[in-house]
Amino acid sequence: MKKQLIAKLLVLGMVLAMLPTAALASANTATDASNNTYVYDFGFIFDDYTFSGAETPAEPEKPAEPETPAETTPVETETNADGQVVATVTVEAEVKGNTATVAVTAEAAADLVSKLVDSKADVLVLPVAAESATKAVVSVPAAALAEMAARTDAALTVESTVANVTISNEALAAIVEGAETVEISAEAKEDGTVSIALLADGKAVEDIPGGLDVVIPVEVEAEAVAGVYLVKADETEEELTWEIADGSLKVNLTSTGDVRIDKK
Repeated sequence: MKKQLIAKLLVLGMVLAMLPTAALASANTATDASNNTYVYDFGFIFDDYTFSGAETPAEPEKPAEPETPAETTPVETETNADGQVVATVTVEAEVKGNTATVAVTAEAAADLVSKLVDSKADVLVLPVAAESATKAVVSVPAAALAEMAARTDAALTVESTVANVTISNEALAAIVEGAETVEISAEAKEDGTVSIALLADGKAVEDIPGGLDVVIPVEVEAEAVAGVYLVKADETEEELTWEIADGSLKVNLTSTGDVRIDKK
């Protein structure tokens, strides 16, 4: 600012040297001997300078708004006995009554897919940690599942005390087409059946490519079982191929329905 003032004073000196003497008698106007009137404005030299002995301080810049950190989801990766790389997500379930729900946001799902690609995982496990719940529900944006199916070969497992439900990578690619949200649930009912549901935008998926691999904890021994059936929404029944080992019933379901065990 001081350099600018010096430059302007030099300009003022040059201008004054060129003015008629009579013109200097007035600050802004003057008339010379030939009756010519002159108007002078020197404001352009001083209008942006204060003579208080200090420069006018500039207004301080407002600090930039802090960026919201991207949502991340902790993932633990390990190799199981079958040589598969299993990525398990740490998620918190919301429990209301007997129902435990995990809702995966679009941002968290995108972060998960990125980590699956990096780890080359074979299975993504979404646990619903609620021991007292009789119903476990997981909802995931369909777009994230579509990206998972396209960029990885990983299957999706929803794990709970009610049942473990696994959807193959092939099935993921098929069920998400045209949907916005996919929901997987397992519910232990009072009649002893276990309801397994796969919903796309709230509608039951009735034809699942490759089916759902379901593992249900049971107390009955294999020798005491007469048959295992899937009871569909229209009340038709489908006899299932089953296996009981280490206190768990293993079945494959091609559609949503209730799993019923008939004893001998």
